[in-house]
Amino acid sequence: MDAVNGRDWLWLGLNVVVGTPLALAVLIFAREGARAVVALVFGFRVFEFRWGTGPRLFGGPLGPIDIAFGPIPLAGRTITGSGIPRRHRLARMATALAPALLQLCWFLYRSINGSDLLGSLSRGPSIPGTLEAANGLLLGLHLLLPIQLSPGFRTDIRLFFDHLLDQPGSNRAARASYYARLACHRLECADTAGTRQSLELGLVQLGPEPMLIACQRSLREFDLSSVIDQGDCAGGLKTVIEGMESERDLDPAIWSFSERARRVTIMAAPLIVFSISLADSHAESIANHIESAWRHESIEIAASGDRRHCDALLERGGRWAHRVDRFFFPDSSKRSDRHFTFARLERCRGDLAAAAQHRGEALLAANAARTELAPVMFSEPHRWFENELRLTHLFRDAAAVETERQEFRQALTALTNAEKRLEGMHQKIELWPEAEARGQAEETLASERAELLSIRDRVMANLPAH
Repeated sequence: MDAVNGRDWLWLGLNVVVGTPLALAVLIFAREGARAVVALVFGFRVFEFRWGTGPRLFGGPLGPIDIAFGPIPLAGRTITGSGIPRRHRLARMATALAPALLQLCWFLYRSINGSDLLGSLSRGPSIPGTLEAANGLLLGLHLLLPIQLSPGFRTDIRLFFDHLLDQPGSNRAARASYYARLACHRLECADTAGTRQSLELGLVQLGPEPMLIACQRSLREFDLSSVIDQGDCAGGLKTVIEGMESERDLDPAIWSFSERARRVTIMAAPLIVFSISLADSHAESIANHIESAWRHESIEIAASGDRRHCDALLERGGRWAHRVDRFFFPDSSKRSDRHFTFARLERCRGDLAAAAQHRGEALLAANAARTELAPVMFSEPHRWFENELRLTHLFRDAAAVETERQEFRQALTALTNAEKRLEGMHQKIELWPEAEARGQAEETLASERAELLSIRDRVMANLPAH
């Protein structure tokens, strides 16, 4: 790895390892903030704002709202309510999906306008790049996986389906905590009437919640006729709230087996639909990757001369081509690569006649690809260059086979064709507008010339004897 590439990998690693967790932290805060704002727009109360999953690290009240922080920046929790748990189902579904929809808009905007994510992450510290990477990670997690990350923390799509199925979880303890904190906050502001009203409202909305009953009992112990009395009472309420919040947890939903199966099926729908659509739209690309892996393995095995493995790879490649070509007919470049690989495997097995036949098919396909790629010689120079190299490699391989057969004059003819091909490529490359691409191509051509010269020297050394 050269110095430039080493520096690129270093920046990429630093941005991923250091920058992405920080970006996740920022995005989780923004996500839960957006959820709270949307909830307030719909007229809901915000009972709790939680950043991060996992055990509570630290936090405290902001007025009546409980603010808390967890250790893992993959999700948060904003508990809201309208006062009547079964009302405003559409609003609750909108609140559940609001952060993910905002992230999706940003993702689509960046996709439409184009973004070189890997490039930005490998060139230096990149705040936009790390935010974009973190956004993609959170978007995939919260839109595709309908799961519960930890007790009380669910992905956006899971929240959405819970609300759609009208089982959002009552969050009774969190809501009771809100009313208790609201009562304590009002008492600290010397609003004794508001304090009693908050506790009564909570009891009406939630029923006999232990925290509210304990706060109401504590409130009755004080006369509240003086500021000192009110302060002592507020301190007593805080003690009650903090003591009971340590045992607070979300009420578990009790479902039958059939109900669980129905919900799992419905909630898994996004992932199933996405997987099917992804497989359909990328099936050809996946097939190309599989064939490319087979081709690289075949080249390595053929170079090692392992006949048994060459036989197995040749049979596997034939079966693969027969099955896949019915759905995705290969273009000329792909057919040339495939036949060239078959030729190498046949040569490894010792069947030079079959190797020559496949090499001929590869040459025909490469020449067809040369005609197809002529219009994009300058707009897509890398595709044109790869095909021209393929032709050169085919001639070079033919020269190597003819040398093995001791047909040295035919080997020289193949080498001459390869050298002419390189000279033609050199003339075209000089017309390329980009200096960097031109330099890289020239280096490749120089390496190819050296290889051809080495083969020519070996052929010439044997030629006089025949």
